[in-house]
Amino acid sequence: MKNHIIISIAIATLVLSSCSGFLDTTPTDAISTSSMWTSEDKADAGMAGLYYPLYKTKLTRTQIRMEDYDGLNRTGIEGIGFTSDEYSSNYPLTYLSRSTKISGDFQVRLEWKIIYTVVHACNDAIANLSKAGLDTAKYERYQCEARLLRAWAYSRLNMLYGGVPVYLEPVTNDECTRVQSSFSEVWQVVIDDCTYAIENEYCPDNTLTSNYGRPSKGLAYALRGMAYMWLAANKEPVIDASSTGLSDDEIKDYYEDAASDFEEVEKCGYGLWNGTWGDFFCEANEKDKEMIFPLQFTTDVGYCHNWQQVIGATDNYIGWQQLTPDADFVNSYENADGTDFKWSEVPGMEDWDGLSVQEREVYFLRDSLQDIEADIADFDARIAAATTDDEKDYLNTRKNYKTTLKTNRDEAIKRIGQDVYDKYYLNIGNEARLKKAYDDRDPRLKQAVITPYEEVNSYSPYNEPLRVLTKQLRWPFAGQDLTTDGADLWPNRRSSFFYIWKKYNVLDASLPGGTAGRQRCGYDWPLVRYTQVLLERAEALCQIDRLSEAKDLVDQIRSRAGMPGIALGTKEEMLAQIRYESRVELCEEGVDYFNEIRWGTYKETKFQGEDINRGKNCWGDGQYEYAWYYTDYMWPWSIPDWESQKNTNLKRRDGWLY
Repeated sequence: MKNHIIISIAIATLVLSSCSGFLDTTPTDAISTSSMWTSEDKADAGMAGLYYPLYKTKLTRTQIRMEDYDGLNRTGIEGIGFTSDEYSSNYPLTYLSRSTKISGDFQVRLEWKIIYTVVHACNDAIANLSKAGLDTAKYERYQCEARLLRAWAYSRLNMLYGGVPVYLEPVTNDECTRVQSSFSEVWQVVIDDCTYAIENEYCPDNTLTSNYGRPSKGLAYALRGMAYMWLAANKEPVIDASSTGLSDDEIKDYYEDAASDFEEVEKCGYGLWNGTWGDFFCEANEKDKEMIFPLQFTTDVGYCHNWQQVIGATDNYIGWQQLTPDADFVNSYENADGTDFKWSEVPGMEDWDGLSVQEREVYFLRDSLQDIEADIADFDARIAAATTDDEKDYLNTRKNYKTTLKTNRDEAIKRIGQDVYDKYYLNIGNEARLKKAYDDRDPRLKQAVITPYEEVNSYSPYNEPLRVLTKQLRWPFAGQDLTTDGADLWPNRRSSFFYIWKKYNVLDASLPGGTAGRQRCGYDWPLVRYTQVLLERAEALCQIDRLSEAKDLVDQIRSRAGMPGIALGTKEEMLAQIRYESRVELCEEGVDYFNEIRWGTYKETKFQGEDINRGKNCWGDGQYEYAWYYTDYMWPWSIPDWESQKNTNLKRRDGWLY
């Protein structure tokens, strides 16, 4: 086990759910559970239990739907951001797919329920830890931990709902009747909790070696700095009164406060991972100074997660490939020299802009499609000459790949048009031409995304014998080959050609449990890591015209990635570069949506400036049967419908359907 956070989760779970445990004396309508804090052992279990609501227990499913209300909403928040697309034909993200946004949206309900559960648990600990008989140092450390987890929870609530009811003490369900505090008032709650920990002598600077992953003074500075960044963004939502907004001096003060706090995080002992960027995102390297506040996991049953099922292909532990890299995001990766990537500048693809989006498929086709008929005829001759049933079965299997490929090729030509196919397709060299589009790019692209025709390891528990195979993501697909090196990487989504996440994708035989390995991931999930802090520090410095200092910070990150430093340009030019770094560095971590909202760039990126968009394949053709609809009232989110029914004091958001 990683530490006693993980060890104690099972204990805390039993405590919190037991029908015969010591919680039985608590009234059934109470959120407060003061009786669980009556000894040091119970306090230890109770503190571990604060994190329990963030752990998903139903690992056999990945979709966000009514019966899956548990655990941190990782898939949904990442899916509505720019860096990823989340696809489900049965349960699409209605936040995107409904032209009128509804207060009964799955995510609107889920986030409110789960995060407020954490808030109330923290309030319970803060109010009752004094009963546990702890020594001063441990009592104060636990007080700081509970307040910092509450600060993180209120931060997330405020970033979504733009002002929420504030509860800082244990209450019963019947007492949850408060109206929303304002956006700035909730940020002040976050700031106050962080300040408490910063000023507390018993709060450790970091938890890298002791109490690993628990909240620390470094986290307090990070969260407080992020609160200042949101305040400086001057995005105060209006519920029932007009807002005059902040003055330029007030905005500058917030950015200065943020920059100062972020600087302290490094002094607390946190810093950048020193290795190759893509190597950080695995269990072996997660306990690094980069990791400020992780949600911790192991591969053991009951302590694991199912991200492999979310992002993996069929050849990656039978993953469902529900979450894929957004094609527009992939296109945004810079060239290796730091210039903007353009498809029309790839040698041999100069006519890209002159082709329709459907015709561009021709550039993604695999080599040797014109040889298929001859290949099939060769197999027919070999099958006729075969002398054993085993040999015939083997040859028929290989022939089937060719016949499937012929069918898929013919369908592709119909989509592209025979004339375009004849003009642009290269029977030998089509793959090499496409690879040039990815070969000379920001190195983080290939570390984050499985790109076409790039060799990648694959492990399927269906293989006999079980072994790692080297495969390539090719188009069109020929079939799943479980025994041959060099075969097609077989995705779960085969209706078109989609990118697949490589970041966090386990491409070896290290996961246990056969086909259940997709639900046995053990790497930690970063809630806050140092790169995010450094980039927000650079952003704050840029906003107060300390441009050279901002450049130095960004260049540290780009140097680690193998990219050249940025030019010292205008404030807007440098802010654009910081946003680029944030997207590529923090992709697939559930961070981008919040950043795009704070920056005011959400429509520009997720929707490419249009009111309607939809998930795209590699060449940019919209593939989802449902569209995404942008509205000016998408943020802040509405209160959930069931909360507005229980607490009639809550104010509703204009534009949302109740």
